[in-house]
Amino acid sequence: MKARELNDSSPFSKGIAMASLQQLQQYLALWFQVGQSVIATASGQTYCPQPVLSQGQYSTEFRDCWQQLEHLGLENCYLEGTVLSLQELLSPAWEITGCARCLMPIALPIGKVQSLSCPCSDSLAWPNFELPMPHVPEGANASLQRICDRITAGDRRRDLAQWN
Repeated sequence: MKARELNDSSPFSKGIAMASLQQLQQYLALWFQVGQSVIATASGQTYCPQPVLSQGQYSTEFRDCWQQLEHLGLENCYLEGTVLSLQELLSPAWEITGCARCLMPIALPIGKVQSLSCPCSDSLAWPNFELPMPHVPEGANASLQRICDRITAGDRRRDLAQWN
């Protein structure tokens, strides 16, 4: 099994202390794509919207789920396979970084020894490096910029070929 890295533009590729709400959404979107659920502590109800993405944006199902989680209170919800509430991930005591085993985002305590495991540790289906890595929506500008960069790189290669 060949390991791959999360896209360098991933918000978690370098580690983030005290996640924002947007980064928490991205964290959940990645885990939802591999089948992990959020559990509401009061009711025991699980949430794992599918699909997560639609036409380069978060799907209606994902946005509706996010609103339900906010309504329940992020302090009352946690990602399956973890013990931290979603609210705790927003505190400065935790850093979100990539798991050494599966490359997915995990929460690590800042300045302390990690004793918690990654949600991938109890997943039989993940990591699976034969499948595309989960991703978050990116803006149209980023996609267009990559296309422009490829076109520019192609023009440079053609110019170099003419001079050789």
